Amino acid sequence: MYRLSYLPLIIILIACGQHNNEGLKSDSISISIDSVRVDAKDQFLYLNSYLRHSDLSEDKKFLFNFNLDKHHIEQIDLDKLELVNTYPMEKEGPDGIGTNIHNIRYLQNDTFYISSYERSGIVNLEGEKILDISFDIHDLKGSQISPSASLQEIQVHPNNTNLIYAIFNDWREMEYIFAKIDLKTKIVEIIDLPEFNDVEKQYIGLTDQKGKTLTMNGPTPYLDLFEDQIYISNITDSAVYILDLKNDTLQFKQPNHKIFNLSRKGPSVPKTDSFETFKKEILAVREDINFSRVLYDPDRKLHYRFSFNEVYDNGKIEEGPIRAINYLSIFDSEFDLISEQSIESLTNTPLKIFVKDKKIWVYNNFEDEMGFLRLSIHDVKG
Repeated sequence: MYRLSYLPLIIILIACGQHNNEGLKSDSISISIDSVRVDAKDQFLYLNSYLRHSDLSEDKKFLFNFNLDKHHIEQIDLDKLELVNTYPMEKEGPDGIGTNIHNIRYLQNDTFYISSYERSGIVNLEGEKILDISFDIHDLKGSQISPSASLQEIQVHPNNTNLIYAIFNDWREMEYIFAKIDLKTKIVEIIDLPEFNDVEKQYIGLTDQKGKTLTMNGPTPYLDLFEDQIYISNITDSAVYILDLKNDTLQFKQPNHKIFNLSRKGPSVPKTDSFETFKKEILAVREDINFSRVLYDPDRKLHYRFSFNEVYDNGKIEEGPIRAINYLSIFDSEFDLISEQSIESLTNTPLKIFVKDKKIWVYNNFEDEMGFLRLSIHDVKG
């Protein structure tokens, strides 16, 4: 096994965005890339969900990855690039967090918000549930959330663990619902996102011959917390909403991208009873331009966001993409576009991404070993 492996992959890319009134303000940027692998200490790290069930400590030193097979948390030291420890979690009982884990958020002092389809709570690394914050949609006061809606993304208020912000996916209405929920009073406040109303055009459903919906495919939503702001976005839209928690204000930002086509067709039909048509429509959505979640570098006061087109082998969507065409957009502290650049050397879909030590880390599976591509951004002029 590797204790530390740097794979020499250095590529310099030159951007050419000139300052104008329509977006780009930097003269040039250069990007260098290197690769690292994590020493798993003769264990098998959980990579099946592409690190979707993971989060970073506040100081960015540790990555905590939830192993869905063994139901424990893997602690990775990102400075030493090695597995430090594993921490078992209870499924049932007073400390139980359920079995179908879909979300993990690092809070502070090695405590985590962990949610499953059965329950939610705040736990520590000893597996003790500090606070049970499960809620039933039926119990929420003033709620306009349908009981059929499912919880997709969640952020806990940085100064009040009883206050959460969540995105629900209402598959029947083909819409997202963004809500602020007080877990003590059970009062819910729906926060309207009118510029995202067209999201329903990105859904595609598979029905039986009688028209009953069997499954639905819709755009992935993102909620990202940076200091006192929550960035609300989704995979099919370049725009973002920014919720300022201090001032309780909501701002909409639509970047004026230049280097890729922003027009999305979406599925040609909202529902179909043909499985082949269903797969064909999903393939078209994934081959179209899509967007990652927003990243933030607090040291440089810059935001980053990837855009990508996935490429499949003769439409074999069940085998996954063979590569991705990636672009990187750079924004200032106000989320105004500074520069953007295609990254030809990055050929995998940027699924798990984060900023550490002024570098963008992109998860990469190196022959079933956890690794990362690290992008260093140079010569950015805001």
